[in-house]
Amino acid sequence: MAKVTISIEGTPDEVTEYIERLTGAKVQQQVPGVSWLPEEIENLFTNLQPEAQRILREVANRPEGYDRDELITQLGITGRGLAGRLSSVEFNRKRLFPSKPRPIELDWGSWKYKMLPEVADWIKANPGS
Repeated sequence: MAKVTISIEGTPDEVTEYIERLTGAKVQQQVPGVSWLPEEIENLFTNLQPEAQRILREVANRPEGYDRDELITQLGITGRGLAGRLSSVEFNRKRLFPSKPRPIELDWGSWKYKMLPEVADWIKANPGS
């Protein structure tokens, strides 16, 4: 099997235009600093159980840091229940989008859950999902 490596230099628009001409396909450009596209977030979110969705909706209200104990109290679940439900988020991320960063993580230093801004924005813009 042959392996070909191509280096393309230029502005994002120039590179996108060149790849589209080269492949004949439309290339979706990502916004710098955004790691998840809206359709990817939707796909991940719709593959989650309702309880995991409920947790993500709550954390989306404070994506920069939601205190773990406050979250547990707000949701009326145990720490173990919270961790178990959030494990399904990671399971589905690995299954559907293994190269994407975690949409939500526990910051062990501050004991707060943090969510990627684009994920929080999508969840807040799609309350009925």
